[in-house]
Amino acid sequence: MDDPLKLKLAKLFSRFPLFNDAGNRYYLAWRSHPLLYKNMQRLLDRRQNLSEDRCARYFLQLLKNEIVPEQNDDLAYAKKHLTSYLCTSSYIVAKRLQHTYQKIDFFQHRYDERDYLQIAIQYANDPLKLLSGFDFQRRHRDGTLYFVKTFAKAVLERKIKDELYKYNQESLLGKYKDWGILRYDTTFKELKIALQSYIEADKIEPYLFVWHWFKETCKPCQQRSDRASPPPTFQELQNIARLYDDRYSCLATQIEAKQIEKMLQICIEAMQRHRNLKLYYPDSILNIENDRDRWDEFFTIENAGFENIPLNSLICNEERDEISALVRDAFESLSSEQKILLLLWKGLNLTQTQTGLVMDLPQYTVSRRQSKARQLMLKKFTQRMQQHFCDLNLDSETIKSAKEKMEEVFEKQARDFFKSLLPQSDRYIAISSNCGNTILRTRFLQSIARFFNLNRKNLSKVADDIDKFLQENVN
Repeated sequence: MDDPLKLKLAKLFSRFPLFNDAGNRYYLAWRSHPLLYKNMQRLLDRRQNLSEDRCARYFLQLLKNEIVPEQNDDLAYAKKHLTSYLCTSSYIVAKRLQHTYQKIDFFQHRYDERDYLQIAIQYANDPLKLLSGFDFQRRHRDGTLYFVKTFAKAVLERKIKDELYKYNQESLLGKYKDWGILRYDTTFKELKIALQSYIEADKIEPYLFVWHWFKETCKPCQQRSDRASPPPTFQELQNIARLYDDRYSCLATQIEAKQIEKMLQICIEAMQRHRNLKLYYPDSILNIENDRDRWDEFFTIENAGFENIPLNSLICNEERDEISALVRDAFESLSSEQKILLLLWKGLNLTQTQTGLVMDLPQYTVSRRQSKARQLMLKKFTQRMQQHFCDLNLDSETIKSAKEKMEEVFEKQARDFFKSLLPQSDRYIAISSNCGNTILRTRFLQSIARFFNLNRKNLSKVADDIDKFLQENVN
């Protein structure tokens, strides 16, 4: 069997992860089970046009007794092959969760990649139960079928999160509670998101303003070791009230200290509600884990708000994450200059002439190099897609669609990148003061110049476009 695709499929459905210790570190190795590998070779030799997803669907249908096995060995090995295949999804989910939870102090030193993978594999060992809710006929809006691995990753992520929070209830509200949440454990971005689901959008800014000055002015002499934190004093609330009146001087009446305290308490309630995670997947929604008929009914309801179901929303997010990862990989393959050319174009919406001013290049040179960078990135992206989706046929229509999707995703990534160059404190200065925009623009230009090693004076030539970016993204 010399076909590279068949060799890849044989490995995917016969390998298992092993962690090997190397002193104080460890590394992951994948080992193929000889019997499973040989059985997959026999299956691939007798069946044509098999793909990764078709193989997974075949084994799952065998386990559900929906089809008759072509040979007796197929049924005997179906569970083992599917478990092996799900190990790859388990590893991807484990890596993603490790990256997510390493930012949270509570989880940072408590779990590592091996722990997340171990939890995931426990569920992968029973593929029939894990994939019991998979609908073979469910399609995307463009008519393509859902991948088994996409559904598996979505369910595994929910299962692992549920397991973690089930045994770590104290992490739900973080290290602190009540006033300590606002004082030590809240960011501008998170509070804004929390308030959006708690109060009307046009009333959020005053709450952010009050919280900002609460953090700046209400600092106890010593941070307490427990999770509680003292409330602000009456004098501190009065100081915030004066700042509030100065900021919103158009108001006819002055705000009182009690009103400031009430606004801060609403911020606390919003953060507690935001962090009180409610993790749903079909098992907990319907409580019918062993009732296959009800499962099928749940996943085949027409016009039932499919995208609002948490699990299926996660599946959509999972697919977006996969595409985003492929776009990032393609972008990372470019040279430093090519990256800058594309980031300035998609991130700041600069024209070729403006990009030339920033980089000391004539417009025609920017045009030529930018076009080459786009072609190289598209080539890498389509190669990654073909590797990732084994049965993808790269015809002209597919390449055109891939190009549109790549540029759409990359534009969001580029804009998010430039947003990340803005410290949260600088963003709030722009909101809460008249001179803030000048300060913000100066610091933003400094960050861009330092990161890309560009000339500050050249960047100043496109200050109007920088201001436009800031107006659109600093709210």
